[in-house]
Amino acid sequence: MYRLPYSNQSEAANSFKKFMSDKNKRYTARPLDRYHPATTRWLLIPSTSCPAYNYGKYSFLIEDKTMLIGLYVEKGLGPKACGLYDPNQIINRNWIWYQFYEDMKSGKIDEIISEIIKNNQQSIYFSVDGYIDDIAKLEYHYVVYEDRIETIKSSNKLDNLNQITRISQIPESLSTLEYLDWMWLNFYIEVPFIKNDVDNNNLNTISEYDLYKNVLEPLEKWVK
Repeated sequence: MYRLPYSNQSEAANSFKKFMSDKNKRYTARPLDRYHPATTRWLLIPSTSCPAYNYGKYSFLIEDKTMLIGLYVEKGLGPKACGLYDPNQIINRNWIWYQFYEDMKSGKIDEIISEIIKNNQQSIYFSVDGYIDDIAKLEYHYVVYEDRIETIKSSNKLDNLNQITRISQIPESLSTLEYLDWMWLNFYIEVPFIKNDVDNNNLNTISEYDLYKNVLEPLEKWVK
């Protein structure tokens, strides 16, 4: 595992905002929870829009001594929920969710995850969390290795998601749910790195350029 040149998620998001601007791309760095910016997930959004549910986003989150860096995609509420919730929360064809869903289904995301694992020579995390109609919370966390997937946390509310062996199995599991329109789901593809303020002299520090090439660039097609 590599050490990062950053000590917190705000620093990382804002540093990459400048890095991306140098590549003639415009991004907004924003905390997911504006009331707790020091502890919440930070996002790099390819827009100035707020809310920005429909966009895929780069994500930066501190967990103990590590920072998780990767992709964050939201599946909003479906057409059946229209009129009962904020219109910004109802999915339409402007949401990156539809492309992300099709790329899960086709196996493209499995391919990209394999590429990221090889780039970084380590396992990565794929996670799904969300809720059903503000009532039941869902949470599934997987460790993805080069040759297998292990479930490390499960809310046991969607049996089909408990024992997946490929990410491409998730769309089929979701398509069987009658209440899918009422489900808000968040998807994460994340690589763990050690923060730069952790005392460990045996780790090499990854450069910002290599972090982009090894993690963010392979995920770039869903950050729009």
